[in-house]
Amino acid sequence: MRTEPGPQTFRMKQKTRTLVTMDGTWMNAMTSAGHRFMRLALLTVSSLALTQQPAVSQTPAPVPMPPTFAGVAYGPEPQQVLDFWQAKSPKPTPLIVNIHGGGWIHGPIEPLGRDQGFLQRGISVVHITYRFTPANPLPAPVMDAARAVQFVRSKAAEWNLDPKRVILSGFSAGGCSALWLATHEDLANPSASDPVERESTRVSGVMVASAQTTIEPELVRDWVGEEAFRHPMIRSAGGFKDNDELLKAIAERPSIASLYREFSPINHLTADDPPILLEYGPLSPDKHGGIHGAEFGVELKKQADAVGVAQCWLRVNKDDGYPGYPGGVAEFVQTVFNAPSPGAGTSTGGGAIPRAAIPVPKTENQNWMPQHETNVALARKGGIDVLFIGDSLTKCWSREGRDIWAAKDFCHLTPTGYEIFADVVEPTLKSLLPTR
Repeated sequence: MRTEPGPQTFRMKQKTRTLVTMDGTWMNAMTSAGHRFMRLALLTVSSLALTQQPAVSQTPAPVPMPPTFAGVAYGPEPQQVLDFWQAKSPKPTPLIVNIHGGGWIHGPIEPLGRDQGFLQRGISVVHITYRFTPANPLPAPVMDAARAVQFVRSKAAEWNLDPKRVILSGFSAGGCSALWLATHEDLANPSASDPVERESTRVSGVMVASAQTTIEPELVRDWVGEEAFRHPMIRSAGGFKDNDELLKAIAERPSIASLYREFSPINHLTADDPPILLEYGPLSPDKHGGIHGAEFGVELKKQADAVGVAQCWLRVNKDDGYPGYPGGVAEFVQTVFNAPSPGAGTSTGGGAIPRAAIPVPKTENQNWMPQHETNVALARKGGIDVLFIGDSLTKCWSREGRDIWAAKDFCHLTPTGYEIFADVVEPTLKSLLPTR
């Protein structure tokens, strides 16, 4: 019998101005044997390669350092616990909060091999677990993740953390939760009697692997296929025992359709969202990618571009049209954390990565190569590896851009043209660029 979620009201982003009321890794490779995931070590993040298998859990890589604090309760429920690794630093450290996968159904806290590298670079790490479906339908697992972020921020002074520099990380369902929190409006309640609830849930960035970007059944079927729809994550999210019961409830009860729509991250994208890094295995032309299908990422990337999210990076293995963030996870984290912090509770938007605009207009496709060659030659003459490289990122990446983007990340496409990341480009480079 389905467990009915309790009454909850969730504030949508100001853009929608609606209320929805409800009556609930990085892997270097995925091996088919046991459907296990091998974590990517920090030293190899720039060469991340994903392959897709129908897995729902990750094999933890050994982390030499035990947690600074283990089994810390962030809420009253037994499953609401986290482990915390404190980076050694004389000043407050940035923080990565990881939410494990498992379809919201199962999964323990699993430290990642890359954690040690982050700790060595002065970045503290938290891993959380949460209440599982179907016994605890949505909103339980996602709201648990939100509270964990708030709880850790409430410990900022005690744990030597910078509450304004937080990146969310997650695999599969954990990535779905992370994306939802990163794109949703702030859940802080300034008037709450519980001081934890007064803390912000807004973050500086989010990086996920094989995350679901919608859980709406019809969209899951349309984007990724029947196999993904049949995965227990989808029906269990609402507390249903089988797909027929789920589809019947969606057809007959608007509150259930709203529940699935509300907890689909793609429905919350707006231009003020923080930098997003998405990583997936290869695309499946016959829609057999399963619950980790790369099509989830492609659809979110398209929507992010459409609404004007300034920083959304997608890597799809074996598809050069989606190469991800140049330099991989390590560079993404470093760039986000080195950016000026706007403060918790305010949107970071594309401004989270500092950059300086250079007016080089987009060109027609037939003019792409001459402009590409001219700008690259000028960039290299100035001692810079790469600069403007084409009239669109897709065209750039599908041509010679792959070799260029393997170098440092120096540019980003915006609605008005390309922009240069000011923190990694010599100011003298401007004088080398053609202006039109």
